[in-house]
Amino acid sequence: MAEVSTHPPVTREQVAALSEMRGEPAWMRDRRLKALDAFSGRGWPRGRWTHLKELPLEGFHVNGRAQGDGAVAPGGERESLEASQLEAVAPFLGADAELSGLLVHLGGKIARRRLKDELARQGVLLLEMDQALREAEELVRDHFMTRAVTPQQGKFEALHGALWAGGRFIYVPAGVEVALPIQVFQHAIDGEAYLFPHTLVVAAPNSRVLVVEGSASSDAAERLHLGAVELIAQEGAGITFATFQDWGRRTTNITLRRAWLERDAQVHWTVGEFGGRTTLSRFETRLEGDGSQARHVLVFFGGGDQYMDVYTFVDHWGRQTDADMQGRGVLTDRARSIYQGKSYIHRGAKGSNSQQHEDNLLLSPQARADAEPSVEVDEDDVRAGHGATSGQVDPEQVFYLRSRGLTEKQALALIVSGFFETLLREIPVEAARASLSRLIAQKLQ
Repeated sequence: MAEVSTHPPVTREQVAALSEMRGEPAWMRDRRLKALDAFSGRGWPRGRWTHLKELPLEGFHVNGRAQGDGAVAPGGERESLEASQLEAVAPFLGADAELSGLLVHLGGKIARRRLKDELARQGVLLLEMDQALREAEELVRDHFMTRAVTPQQGKFEALHGALWAGGRFIYVPAGVEVALPIQVFQHAIDGEAYLFPHTLVVAAPNSRVLVVEGSASSDAAERLHLGAVELIAQEGAGITFATFQDWGRRTTNITLRRAWLERDAQVHWTVGEFGGRTTLSRFETRLEGDGSQARHVLVFFGGGDQYMDVYTFVDHWGRQTDADMQGRGVLTDRARSIYQGKSYIHRGAKGSNSQQHEDNLLLSPQARADAEPSVEVDEDDVRAGHGATSGQVDPEQVFYLRSRGLTEKQALALIVSGFFETLLREIPVEAARASLSRLIAQKLQ
């Protein structure tokens, strides 16, 4: 079974062999090779806060089949998976009546996949990425790493483009509205040390879709996750995308998320970061078309010695574009967070509006939160603003709640719940709200 390694450096022959092993068309092999060229031609980005040289990005190998080949686990194996793994995943999954579709990855296999018959008849697709290459090749070819996330954007993007494996593809035809959410979930199993999944969501003109994405693993294994999410909202389309991760405490998590919006399109991101030892989280939106709108909601909770570096960016190109970025984070123990938010309004993006705000709540004197919101404006006829706060829990609030009979832990839990409530309440997907609330409660135990 072929392997790919960055120590010694990845070679074109290895990447070509990886593509051949996965049975990919020639154009995907060529894209992998071009991404490898971009990777080789760029230096590692210089993080202002995060020392990237400390990340485990050398010496790893990627097994060509490790992250799924589109196959549903056979009967006996599926029963075994469901008995041992789905029990841990089940609390995160919505009920059948609450969902339009469900795709669950356990390790490299699909444990569950279903889509409502009515949506399938209307042309909605919910496929594993390798399956999509076979069954929806032209759609994937048009949109896979061509606009939202591209290898030319950076070293991480290029590495992902060369070595991606597994993931999921969602397509909604023009004018179709998916009223209930589609949920996708990935649970890594021990032995999967390197994960490079790719999520691609394409909403055709005037369509609507809600997607809930989740990822989790145990604390047992060292693991590197370098995933990418692409959202393409064509003219008048709307995508609501709620994603959360609870990776194990020995996981280095790097996730690249970008949306591309055409005229009058809308995207509503909700990103929840809870797990991992080190997290580099990037989620961005390019407001390409006039009248396009973006809403970014970030929720994170770090404890122990977790390190979270989060960057959110809205790029205004079209006229009358609108963006609002809101973030709230809680840190305890020795956890550390870096928040960087940026709005860029380009010349010609007249009438645009871009606002951002981020708040941090510290439960420990050893915890540290840094925030750096910024706005860059090249146009006169616009509105823009930003702000951020960080502070310890008010001891008077804790004293008041304890005087009413609560323990200190119960008092802190109530304060944290109220701190997050404003953002959680506006998440338009019940399954996502429930999952995020559950992860917050676990952090407070």
